[in-house]
Amino acid sequence: MRSPFIAGAWYDRRLVLALVGVVCVAVAGALALVLIKPAVGTTGALRANGTHHAVSLTVATARVGTTAIDMTFTGTDGLPSTPDEVEVDVVMARMGHVLSTVDLVPTGPPGSYRAAAVELPMSGQYEITVRTSDPGGDDRIVFPLLVSG
Repeated sequence: MRSPFIAGAWYDRRLVLALVGVVCVAVAGALALVLIKPAVGTTGALRANGTHHAVSLTVATARVGTTAIDMTFTGTDGLPSTPDEVEVDVVMARMGHVLSTVDLVPTGPPGSYRAAAVELPMSGQYEITVRTSDPGGDDRIVFPLLVSG
């Protein structure tokens, strides 16, 4: 049986290059859909553990503009915890922007807080830094947040 790829045949090389090009475009398109779709300003729920507290952080809308952030604190035992002091900073570290310290208001159950008006002025990678302090010790927990336009 004769090989479909004959050395020196220009039409065989063009066909192979066209097929490779189509496959590359299809893979790039599928990868772009997978990477971009989660970043489209949907609700984001993040959880991280510090030495003394665990923090569950929910961002209402990860889009440019004003949004709300809800936080729930638990102790190392998993029970709701209310730190003596809580400070939250919104930073765009890659751009060198320190935006603001966010005011938290207790909401309902122990350990639950809400920041109603958090300003996210541009799209990009943000860091939400949560600092807690109580007699048990201090914690500093950093949450990454990707904001879309």
